Amino acid sequence: MMTDLDKFMEEDHSGNTHESFFYEYSQVDDTFTDLESEGNNVVVTDLALLPAQIEFMEDTTSRTVGYVGGFGSGKTFILVQKIMQSMGLNPGADLIALEPNFPLLIQILFPEINKALNALGFKWKFKATEGIYYVESQGEITRIICKSLENTDKIIGVNAAGVFVDEADVSKTEVAYKAYMMLLGRLRAGRVRQICLVGTPRRLPSYVQDIRGREEGKAYTSKVYG
Repeated sequence: MMTDLDKFMEEDHSGNTHESFFYEYSQVDDTFTDLESEGNNVVVTDLALLPAQIEFMEDTTSRTVGYVGGFGSGKTFILVQKIMQSMGLNPGADLIALEPNFPLLIQILFPEINKALNALGFKWKFKATEGIYYVESQGEITRIICKSLENTDKIIGVNAAGVFVDEADVSKTEVAYKAYMMLLGRLRAGRVRQICLVGTPRRLPSYVQDIRGREEGKAYTSKVYG
């Protein structure tokens, strides 16, 4: 019996993309046009995590949760693992994944998401014109909507369970706060709703601390500094 994702993969969606999710995909090479999963075999992986990464993963109650570390501390890796976790906790609910700018989506986030989805055996499809992953999880279709922080104002009509921000300390403070407040209003779906941030010790601890006045936030700090 065909699942909804099976049907989606067989249909031509080239004319169905929503204007709100368009990127400047003329910048994307052939590696990140439309992609599909490599297979359906689940690969069991034992993750060797740092103590702060474990705390970050285990925290499913804080509204805002941060992971702080230097170069080589696995910030993007653990953020993507948090996306995978949220997909399991909120099957069928939209998730939003963000980098400070568009080039970082191509260079960092897309490859890490592809690797994680394939390692865990998910069946998925990536639509380049939308910047969206469609993932089959527990019989539901979950969308991972990828954007830059510079373009969060174009996320229209999305009710999400999770927002995941890589390199959260890189963007200008005013841009980051504006995006945070807008994205906070997008958390309207799923059972476990969180905004997850990762960044360097330069600014992320104070960033999460400042947010506490509006929402309860916690940051877990790695002792690995490259």
